[in-house]
Amino acid sequence: KFDDDKFKNFALRVSQGVGKYLSVGGFYYQGKEKVLVGEEVGKIENKVSYYGPDVNVSAGPIGLTAQYLIRKDTNPFFAANATGYETKGIVAEVMISPFLDRSRYYFTGLYNNIDSDLADLKYQTATICVNYLLARNLRLNAEFTRDLERDSNRFGIGMVTAF
Repeated sequence: KFDDDKFKNFALRVSQGVGKYLSVGGFYYQGKEKVLVGEEVGKIENKVSYYGPDVNVSAGPIGLTAQYLIRKDTNPFFAANATGYETKGIVAEVMISPFLDRSRYYFTGLYNNIDSDLADLKYQTATICVNYLLARNLRLNAEFTRDLERDSNRFGIGMVTAF
């Protein structure tokens, strides 16, 4: 329903285990999109690409996942005079599962950092989260996020479920 243009985008993620605790991989995405509203419908195009490495380290109850991506757009605002932009981002997550797959508690720490040619897209946060598994498909969580770029905090509690 949402893919209403003729372009078909391409994504590839490859990951390979290296030893007992490490996997290393990479991600690549390439696509095109055209403006869908206004006088320039279908005339102005943006080419998008993402690429970068990722790593996963897992040792007992502790896991670390990190990914670094570079995004390039040729004309993200569909302007008549195209301006290209580059955005770089890193995400890193540490997850602690004290009793491995039998844990009812899970602890996570998450770091996000986005740097872009567009000042409004700059973003840097650190998050800590505690999860409690009530049942196989019902989880409670409490999360605290510090926005390091805007010097603000966010706290949330909630429930995640699936049937």
